Amino acid sequence: MKRLLVLAFLALCNVPARAQVMMAAQGDVTMNPGGSSLDVGGHVSWRTPSHLGLDGAIAVSLFGDGRYDFADGDISIDAIPLFSRITLAPRAGLSSVIINDDHALNGMNAAIALRRRRSNGDFFRVDAIYRRVGGYGLGTIAVGIEFKLGGRE
Repeated sequence: MKRLLVLAFLALCNVPARAQVMMAAQGDVTMNPGGSSLDVGGHVSWRTPSHLGLDGAIAVSLFGDGRYDFADGDISIDAIPLFSRITLAPRAGLSSVIINDDHALNGMNAAIALRRRRSNGDFFRVDAIYRRVGGYGLGTIAVGIEFKLGGRE
């Protein structure tokens, strides 16, 4: 695992001038120990030409059983082509969940994003996320639009 992190770090640091920053606005449904919640959130990705990347995501529950705030930090790969203009982007990393603005649970997550390039260069994005925090499992399905913030192609 340490070797993988070192390789990912070196790959990310090797090409910062050609890196690309993407952002997504998403709505999602989360199944949590208390039931379910509807959430809104955002996702920021820093991707390199080698297709390794760093991802950060946050979400806040609006409706549901309890109030949940989510934060994820991941290492990702986003270059697995499936069909025309559709790619698969797996990622894994660390998660934190704050419940009812009272206490936080920390753990790990694994996720898969399906991204379909639209004609204007943006992506339609669907994420399936599994978080294991504080002995609990939380599943999330998120849907949104991802767009380029800066950097070069």
